[in-house]
Amino acid sequence: SAVVWVGGMIAMGTDENHREALATCELIVGEEVDGLRRLVAEFSDFARLPRPRLRDEDLVPLVRDLARLYGDRLKVSPAAASLLGRFDAKELRRALVNLIDNGLNSCAQAGVESRVTLSARNDKDGGLVLVVADGGVGIPPEHRDRIFEPDFSTRKEGMGLGLAIVDGIVHGHGGEIEIDSNPGAGAVFTLRIPAGGKE
Repeated sequence: SAVVWVGGMIAMGTDENHREALATCELIVGEEVDGLRRLVAEFSDFARLPRPRLRDEDLVPLVRDLARLYGDRLKVSPAAASLLGRFDAKELRRALVNLIDNGLNSCAQAGVESRVTLSARNDKDGGLVLVVADGGVGIPPEHRDRIFEPDFSTRKEGMGLGLAIVDGIVHGHGGEIEIDSNPGAGAVFTLRIPAGGKE
């Protein structure tokens, strides 16, 4: 492992010939530590997923906050000045952040411009419909039934918990999530949150 390698370099001394190797080792260990921190954070988020605290809220401020957070990387298009619904704003924000980050990573993998679109509207029954779309690598058909499993990931630096958290949050609201995707053609995630929520 990188830690063993660093130990070996230290044992060899710190003269000029080894300083460059030690610097490389430090970078590698730092990357591994950062990766472990991300994994711990993902597991903690999933394990502590709370029951949604549903309140009558306006979705538009949340969407605008995400637009400020991501800047040019996120194109948002709320269809109205206000979008009322019954939801847990903190948890729904977490779900959207996970989907947006997932989309940006997918764009990076595809080598295309890192931009995700987020649209939101009320349905005819007063529920919320949120659509997160990216132009990334897409999802192969054989993976579509597994992407919300807690231990499934197509990225070697992740544990697959991001989309599992999204799924848990949406279903905690009594909602549904749909996927439309083809390899190389990006992915579209549609979240449907019912008007009455789920107590």
